[in-house]
Amino acid sequence: MTATCLERLRDCLPLRIDELSYDEPSLLLGGEGWSLSILSSWRLLDEHGRLMLGGQSKEGDVREHLRILADTQVVDVEAQSAFLPVDPRLRLSNGFVLEIFSDYPSDTWVWKVRNRHLVYVGPLSLM
Repeated sequence: MTATCLERLRDCLPLRIDELSYDEPSLLLGGEGWSLSILSSWRLLDEHGRLMLGGQSKEGDVREHLRILADTQVVDVEAQSAFLPVDPRLRLSNGFVLEIFSDYPSDTWVWKVRNRHLVYVGPLSLM
């Protein structure tokens, strides 16, 4: 993500996660005035950096583990990789980290923040 995109998103933080849904392969996070829809690969790390689950996990496991994100907040966002900084890494209030990976240029994630009129569709719109 470009530095400008990151700054604009950081200005909106914290964002409370009130909505969670998973319908393979789509992961949706959201709350009042914002949403993040992920169709690309992703992984969830715990507060110690251990892999909890990812987009290739069994659907039942994903649904069960995602419950731990309910009522948390996105407290920081950064580029997931310095090598190819087009995907976001979300730091959550419980210490967990959600990382998004675009395997292909056509993989998408869509982040909308309505009160700021921000819409980012990655990774192509950020390259």
